[in-house]
Amino acid sequence: MAASPMSDISVRAPLNEETTRELSARLVRAAAASGKQEEFVNLCSLLADRAKAADAADTPCLAEALCAVMLTCFDPAAARIDRCGPLLNVLDEFCAARETVKNMPMDAVRRMLLELLKHLENAAWSKRLNEGQQLLRKLNLSCVMLLNGMTRTTAYNLLLDFGQDEKEVVSGYLVVKCLRKLNKNLSSSRSPEQDAQAILELVYIWLEKASEKSFAVVSEGVKEVVEAAALLSAEAAKKWSQVKPEKGKQHLLKAWLTVANEKENAPLGSPVTAPLPGTKVDGENKSLNSPCRARNASFA
Repeated sequence: MAASPMSDISVRAPLNEETTRELSARLVRAAAASGKQEEFVNLCSLLADRAKAADAADTPCLAEALCAVMLTCFDPAAARIDRCGPLLNVLDEFCAARETVKNMPMDAVRRMLLELLKHLENAAWSKRLNEGQQLLRKLNLSCVMLLNGMTRTTAYNLLLDFGQDEKEVVSGYLVVKCLRKLNKNLSSSRSPEQDAQAILELVYIWLEKASEKSFAVVSEGVKEVVEAAALLSAEAAKKWSQVKPEKGKQHLLKAWLTVANEKENAPLGSPVTAPLPGTKVDGENKSLNSPCRARNASFA
């Protein structure tokens, strides 16, 4: 059986001569054992530098280590909450390095994004630190950079999945904020037809499995995703919709596409079709309210 990337390692070389895998393992052990702060800070400093150019062999063990240490550092009941700052320096460099993000296995991408969003949502840890708001903004930026570093379809797929399966960890409101952030960058796609159809396919699959509770909370954001895909390539969206059968909630997708087309083609100032069943109008979407609304406003 192959050894885990985090399996115990006998270390003899000075810290700066150790491999990224060895440093990652030391970081996990230092966090778990509540070791000296100086050692933890030094490890984070070295790993922040390594994260900028981690190769395919190093990335999985570094990602696993960061996710494991987040569980300890961001726990508001932990005795070493002061380690959030050094850890966030590593996360910042890791998430900003697009090649590093591309080298992450899918399960590692999912786990890291979920951990980042969870600690952005539940930010009690930040209130115990003098620089808590600054670190919270840094965490928010790491989330944004991680989303931008992965492919668009991966980002949309993970967020839709969180809206369905991880609603106890990440609120629907935060999922919607993240979807809107992706929508804003969608116009820069280099493959608009391909991306538009891939995104619509993800929504089609999500509608098939979405529970009533998930749909009620996230549907407004999902509708905006459909509108963004239609705006990206109306022709591709039209071709895609013509070959897809309508069943269950999936009939809403084509209705959303119709509304999106009306919006695009309507003269300035003219009315657009009324909201469809299953969606919310302004002032009615109370299910998206969350105590993290102001805190996560930078996702707007």
